[in-house]
Amino acid sequence: MPWLETTKVDQRDKFIRLVLTGEMTVAAACRAHGISRPTGYKWLRRFEHLGLDGLLDQRRRPKKVPHKTPDELVAAIISVRKQYPTWGPKKVRAFLKMRRPKEAWPASSTVGDILTRAGLVKPRKRSRGRVPRTQPLSHATAPNALWTMDFKGQFRLGDGSYCYPLTVADAYSRMLLGCIALTSTRGDEAWDALERVFERYGLPSRIRTDNGAPFASRGLAGLSRMSAHWVSLGVELERIEPGHPEQNGRHERMHLTLKRETARPSAEDRPKQQARFDDFQNYYNHIRPHEGIDQQTPGSLYEPSELRQEDRQPDYADCDMVRTVYPNGTLHLLGRGNKVHVGQALAGLELGLIEDDDGLWLLRLGKTIVAMYDEEDSTLAAVPPEGLVEFPTKETT
Repeated sequence: MPWLETTKVDQRDKFIRLVLTGEMTVAAACRAHGISRPTGYKWLRRFEHLGLDGLLDQRRRPKKVPHKTPDELVAAIISVRKQYPTWGPKKVRAFLKMRRPKEAWPASSTVGDILTRAGLVKPRKRSRGRVPRTQPLSHATAPNALWTMDFKGQFRLGDGSYCYPLTVADAYSRMLLGCIALTSTRGDEAWDALERVFERYGLPSRIRTDNGAPFASRGLAGLSRMSAHWVSLGVELERIEPGHPEQNGRHERMHLTLKRETARPSAEDRPKQQARFDDFQNYYNHIRPHEGIDQQTPGSLYEPSELRQEDRQPDYADCDMVRTVYPNGTLHLLGRGNKVHVGQALAGLELGLIEDDDGLWLLRLGKTIVAMYDEEDSTLAAVPPEGLVEFPTKETT
């Protein structure tokens, strides 16, 4: 009969004593205990080499596992995860492949198993019924084709003041072009911050924002002083629908990472918070692999724009006349007695006037029609924000 489960070691010990004392031959002792002779000789060999410890059950784990990840690679995987504790297996693997491309790194699933065994990954609950994000920015096919801008929700710093992070990103490469800790959403402060971004990276073809200040207003064509300046330079505006932040989903997702990495907890004051933002910008652009661009870094895909502000002055050669908006927001259309208020957002800017029909004038800012003026009843009809489009020149109409 086979070993009794509860007294296996005792049975093996009794078997050994029967053979070693000469009371029974190996064959007879095997028959008495219901085991084969190969099994009997196995226990005799173990007893000879290990004594009583040799009669204990041995671990069945093989001495060599052909597909086992080498300890050096396991240590590297764990080290990267500890350095960047918010990264998942895919990012850890992509980062290591970039740094040591000749190594045979295991699959992301294996990296996940290694991190789990090391106690560095906690299983997440799967959410049900979540509405998938829309991808409105997929049409950006090259760097600087579209920039996205937004304010990350304000948060309190250690000294009690509030921080309003202004962020700018390139939709194609996901390059974070600016992350500035402001004291408010006031236009002047944001203007100065964005001017530094334009100076460093040039101008995009289009800019996408929400409908809030300082990017938009309730004035003519929804233009603010800031967005009117962009339009005058030939930049096209894109605005998400009110209440639909998912239309700027990629930017919102970046904000989630930004908050997790830099504001939990926040810094003691604004200069120290800006230092965190600067470190995060370098990390996000040049260190952290981005799953949305096949685990490359944004900095490896981005190139600054060749369009510069100083080279982008409005061209009104094809217009019938050009008028400058006065500081009070008024415009003299057809003589000093014919004034119309177009809003202080356009103050100081030149508008091109095109007579589209008898007595009907189109007001053009840069390449964009922002309003229509009817001489007959002296009314100015604003073009709604969603209607802001590039207008063809007179020669092509």
